[in-house]
Amino acid sequence: MFSSLADLVRGSDAVVVGTIVSVTPGRAVGDPRDGEEGEVRFFDVVVQIEERLAGSRDSGEITIEVLFLEGIRGSLFSIESPWWRPDASSVFFLNLDTGLPGREAVLVSPQGLYFLPDGFAGKTAASGPDSIPEAVGLTVAELGVLIAGFTE
Repeated sequence: MFSSLADLVRGSDAVVVGTIVSVTPGRAVGDPRDGEEGEVRFFDVVVQIEERLAGSRDSGEITIEVLFLEGIRGSLFSIESPWWRPDASSVFFLNLDTGLPGREAVLVSPQGLYFLPDGFAGKTAASGPDSIPEAVGLTVAELGVLIAGFTE
């Protein structure tokens, strides 16, 4: 867990603002014969990068592997969450060294996602109970200024 926005930025390879293009089932790990808890499902989230706030990734599409909590309605990391629909926008704090074929990035942690419910002109919203408060309620421009201060 990161204790501050500065720690989150320093722990990320890239911070990008993007729009979800698609969400498709990805790899599964574990054994489904072990019951509901036996298999964990990941999804491949394709994001069109609109703006780079930090790091080396600054344009095009990127495939991010996300662990969804299937069947847990109301969870922001549930596949049923409206935040994961195509055309939804967010700020993503990423680890670019996945070692997974076809997947270019993973969220640096559950703290590495801030939704933009009103699009790019709106303000960031928390993605869960562990969201870093200083990253919430900011425009992309305001967040970019803070992030730039941590990367100098």
